[in-house]
Amino acid sequence: MSFTLFGTAIAVISFYLIESSWQIFVIAPFMAAFIGLTNANLSSLVSRSADPSQQGEILGINTSVMALAQAIPAMLSGFVAASLTPETPIIISSIILTLSGVLFLVFYRKPRLAAEASSPQSAINQEKINKEASEIEIFSAK
Repeated sequence: MSFTLFGTAIAVISFYLIESSWQIFVIAPFMAAFIGLTNANLSSLVSRSADPSQQGEILGINTSVMALAQAIPAMLSGFVAASLTPETPIIISSIILTLSGVLFLVFYRKPRLAAEASSPQSAINQEKINKEASEIEIFSAK
């Protein structure tokens, strides 16, 4: 995930460095790929972290938050570009993406997946633990 955030930041700041119009066509596919990977990874993390009985609700909330997170910067960037310089929104977005990549690296801890708790392997492991506990109880009772 941090790789895609840093990749998106590099792609965005590359738009600031464009000197010729053909360079847009070189940078745009990388930006699209990194944004697509970031969104897919984020949705996957949210889905895997949620309890299976609540996944639909959590993913719906996630989609709403992502839509809001894309609408607000679009409105603000026009105001910032008109007030300051046209390059300012590009620089600000690159800084925010880099910071989010750093924050992800620093604070992300792999969650205990809800799917692991209900997997067949977990059930087998739990069954073994229960069997061993009952054998210990039987042995200690004698």
